[in-house]
Amino acid sequence: MQPTPELPVYAFQPNVGGLLSMLLTLILPLLVGVVTTRVTSPTLKTILLLIATAIKTTAEAIVANNNDYIHFAWIPFLMNLVLNLILAIGMYFGVWKPTKIADRVQDRVGVTEQGYGIYTR
Repeated sequence: MQPTPELPVYAFQPNVGGLLSMLLTLILPLLVGVVTTRVTSPTLKTILLLIATAIKTTAEAIVANNNDYIHFAWIPFLMNLVLNLILAIGMYFGVWKPTKIADRVQDRVGVTEQGYGIYTR
């Protein structure tokens, strides 16, 4: 009988970099909300969140790979990208939106219907 192949897992590292990465993943939906208006469609917000998550995950993967572009690990990268996106979307629709924190952040620091720019009340 052949041994079962090892499955790749999302390895959260409980160090400063891992905690900073997790915090950034949880805050990314609020940052997307700051650069969009309330009338922006959820589809466009999800696409912007995917782009932001992809940039974050790519930067982390390059740093973790010690800038070795030849031996880049695509499978763990794609798994981290999918998991970070799921966490960010879940955080937005599960925590930030129901508690109205997303709306408050967008009201205080965000794009207005009159134009682009950060303003405070």
